[in-house]
Amino acid sequence: MADKEILSFRDVGLLRNQKQILENVNWDVEHGQKWIMLGPNGAGKTSILSILSGYIFPTSGEAHLFGKRLGTFNIRDTRNQIGFLSSALEFAKAITARDVVMTAKYGALNPAWHNYSRADEKRAEELLESLSCGHVIKQEFSKCSTGEQKRVMLARTLMSGPKLLVLDEPTSGLDLGGREELVQSLTQIDEGRDSALTCILVTHHTEDIPPNFNNLLLLGGGKVVAAGEISNTLTDENLSAAFGQAFEISQAGGRWMAKAKIYPPRISDSCETDGEK
Repeated sequence: MADKEILSFRDVGLLRNQKQILENVNWDVEHGQKWIMLGPNGAGKTSILSILSGYIFPTSGEAHLFGKRLGTFNIRDTRNQIGFLSSALEFAKAITARDVVMTAKYGALNPAWHNYSRADEKRAEELLESLSCGHVIKQEFSKCSTGEQKRVMLARTLMSGPKLLVLDEPTSGLDLGGREELVQSLTQIDEGRDSALTCILVTHHTEDIPPNFNNLLLLGGGKVVAAGEISNTLTDENLSAAFGQAFEISQAGGRWMAKAKIYPPRISDSCETDGEK
């Protein structure tokens, strides 16, 4: 595998309780790329995340992470190389936003489990400042707004200097303003860095796609509907196939929007209705 490859799936399949969850998934993520994983509920997004995180293994095919086949090495040795944002993470009570960010250094959820230096505190503070969260550094995390919590969690993904960011539905639970603030933060995530971050963002909604994410893995029914440059793969036909209903895609200002196609009633239907009046 080439050194620039971060993640590689080859004919990956997953069978659970005699049900085919994933089938022949092929996907390559290279260093510096920013991918959107898009699909409806049940498309296989969560299963793919579980595989690349080392929590489950494919029942067929091969998955490689950082050049090593998953299942042949201790995944704990690479956990600090992955910055993971998920609402499923539950932190110790009454800890500050800065503490939430710092815990990523050891992949922990409670700062009491490890010792942290002033340098660790400073780095966490700088990350929060860079994401417009300097005002909540010493605030209890649970008392931050939902939008602030998401940006704190984004800062946490950067704490250990990871090779890969995995952002699992980062805009869930946000109102329109909070979503736009987070999308803006993701657009600026490479600022001040020597090289581009490799990112995978999982979502159900095209409106959540930041302008700087230019690759798409589109899933439907556990299969890859399309994969590649978003300008070529995010089409009416592909999105409709993935979600099982007709959609139209439009783009403005670097952002993507999808809406269901509304077909006018057939003339015969209109005539029959008029005749019944």
